[in-house]
Amino acid sequence: LVDRERRLVRGHQAAGRASAQLETVELPLDNGASAVARVATIGLPLLVDDVEASPTPLHLATVRALDVRAFVAVPLRVKDRIFGVLTVASSEPKRFAAGDLELMSAVANHVALAVDRAESFQMIEELTRGLEDKVRVRTEQLRAANEELQAAYRDLQATQVQLIQREKLASVGQLVAGVAHELNNPIGFVYSNVGTLDDFVKRLRAILDVYRAVPLADAEQARVDEHWKQLKLDYALKYIDSMIEGIREGAERARKIVRDLRVFARTGADVWQAVDLHEELESSLTLVNHLLKERVTVHRAFGPLPSVECVRSQIDQVFLNLLANAAHAITGPGVITIETRVEDGCAVVAVGDTGAGIKPDVIGRIFDPFFTTKPVGEGTGLGLSISYEIVKKHGGEIRAESPPGGGATLTVRLPLTRRPS
Repeated sequence: LVDRERRLVRGHQAAGRASAQLETVELPLDNGASAVARVATIGLPLLVDDVEASPTPLHLATVRALDVRAFVAVPLRVKDRIFGVLTVASSEPKRFAAGDLELMSAVANHVALAVDRAESFQMIEELTRGLEDKVRVRTEQLRAANEELQAAYRDLQATQVQLIQREKLASVGQLVAGVAHELNNPIGFVYSNVGTLDDFVKRLRAILDVYRAVPLADAEQARVDEHWKQLKLDYALKYIDSMIEGIREGAERARKIVRDLRVFARTGADVWQAVDLHEELESSLTLVNHLLKERVTVHRAFGPLPSVECVRSQIDQVFLNLLANAAHAITGPGVITIETRVEDGCAVVAVGDTGAGIKPDVIGRIFDPFFTTKPVGEGTGLGLSISYEIVKKHGGEIRAESPPGGGATLTVRLPLTRRPS
């Protein structure tokens, strides 16, 4: 309950392993002191998946003493006054989902309404005891129906993720477009001048040959040869051409990277157009090259493929996700194979890798939003789910295969022409 005179949030009623200990807890009524105080102050519900990895300010000493790893906290509000916080906690991380937050908010609304009508503190005490039983029953029901709830929320989550991701990509696209534009000028300057530099070097080399052919007295010739040797001009003349060629190749590669970045920065997200998928695959390979480096070889098995009517930026995102996942799946030296063909009126793009493969108990869930096999902090679990929704929106399909011997192949099928929604 909130004690505004003492500026505290104190434990009032609790049930469970640490109920006696929880009822003695007192925390400062300060937005930054604890999550419970934050909920009591700003009046918004809060779900913490893991107290050890939460960006929300927490009173870690208390949650660790109570063996809490995840919790849901919702305000108890009567009209415009918050008089308490209803909290359900678990010793297991990631124990609660969005459905729990909605359930607890609904229960809190009922409690607040009952408190508003209560005439005495004794009635509040009785309602609190009844609430414990209701929460216990509801929690058991939620645990039993967890799988059904996940299925029911899947479409809603996927749509929400798509909207959020599209907004983020639009912002990132604007930033990338600006950076690419700024880089384009100095890169163009280097690229255009390297040809002139090569011509100047050839001229200097020619005049050096003329000077070297002029006969000199022995003493003067010896002095010139000694100076030539000290300046290491033979070494410079030997490698200057390869250095200029290296500058030219580096500038050309930088121009290609900038060009590919500008492709991904296009803001016309819903513009359908005829697209060469081979060009988009090459652009995606350029952007994931830092993941491949020298350890991963890319084998292209491109078949004849006509242009495909699609949203270019979205298909680029799918290819980027598939290639990045393939690169991450290969921990050492390995091969990524990209195969393209036409089959039954669809363009087929298959991306295979020689990584460890996908476990049978996992392969059916890899397209679920937020599902990832990567360690905490290394993956959001959104890449393949977003790719699934994009391909589905294009009237196509995406499937994953992983034979027992290792490796995995993700295959995308896209209609050659846009199909009616």
